[in-house]
Amino acid sequence: MTFARSALALGAQALVFGPLVAFRFLDGDEGVYAYASRLALHGHVPYRDFFYEQMPLLPYVYGAWIGVFGESWYAVRSLSALAATALGALLYLHVERRAGRWPALAATCLYALSGLVFGYFTIVKTFALASLFLFGAYVLVESRRPRWLAAGLLVGLAVDTRLVFAAAIPAFAVLALRRRGLSPFGAGLAAGLVPSVVFLALSPHAFVFDNLR
Repeated sequence: MTFARSALALGAQALVFGPLVAFRFLDGDEGVYAYASRLALHGHVPYRDFFYEQMPLLPYVYGAWIGVFGESWYAVRSLSALAATALGALLYLHVERRAGRWPALAATCLYALSGLVFGYFTIVKTFALASLFLFGAYVLVESRRPRWLAAGLLVGLAVDTRLVFAAAIPAFAVLALRRRGLSPFGAGLAAGLVPSVVFLALSPHAFVFDNLR
């Protein structure tokens, strides 16, 4: 039954997010992210070879996606919609385990119909991917058997996608300290931040300027 309800939640979200992929007007920043993904796909390196105003992970994730499914708005937006749908599915499962089916359905509906999700999670921007990583980390630490190493890795990947998500690190660190999970969380976080460290080492001035200008 849990699988069936999860599938229903996924399907309902797909009905909401799918049309947005096809019919929502283009956002002003989408071209930047889509073109950065195309450049990364063809071997160009962010910061060193071209200006990129965010952390380095998105061009490679989306670049790999369009390398498989083709370079089109529908293809690249569909990955954002899938990330948004996966986040909604995680939300449903998490709330269902803690509060039951109806609160889980209500939470998923509120999420899927949120104006912020409508506006930012179904287009080519950093929010859907980074939020999926961060919420996935939260679900892992709030499970019956907390997985601090994996949670730290996901928090690091969220920061690799958008720097502002680093604001969540202190909250996770305090929780990990209280629950005796600080060491594995720190190890996972360090592993997750390796991509950013690599790009910082490759082009330190451009990396800092592009992200903190």
